[in-house]
Amino acid sequence: MTSVLSQAGYGKAEVRLVKVTRRPDGHDLCDVTVDVGLEGQFDAAYTAGDNTGLLATDTMRNVVYALAKEGPIEEPETFGARLVEHFLAAGPGVARARVHLVEHPWARLEVGARPHEHAFQRGAG
Repeated sequence: MTSVLSQAGYGKAEVRLVKVTRRPDGHDLCDVTVDVGLEGQFDAAYTAGDNTGLLATDTMRNVVYALAKEGPIEEPETFGARLVEHFLAAGPGVARARVHLVEHPWARLEVGARPHEHAFQRGAG
């Protein structure tokens, strides 16, 4: 009996990213958890133990941080699309990239009757 690998994939889960964009008139805070999944021609990794050409999961985590450092994260969806584009181009064996983002809400801390420009508290939701 011969076994056939029908689908090969791997990834990095629960990459926590907190990004503060500092501006003179106030800061913006983005807090997301990122999961990355890659699918493609990774058969040799599972059948022969050959990881040649695979992107290490620690590298996936570092890519999330590096792309976040390039500029502000206006929308998590746009940042997720940038990650997918990067991972699809990262290796010749990558056929599909999946990025799942969960945004954790933060609210500006109220000082008196107005929100503070530089202080936050964990929001609900």
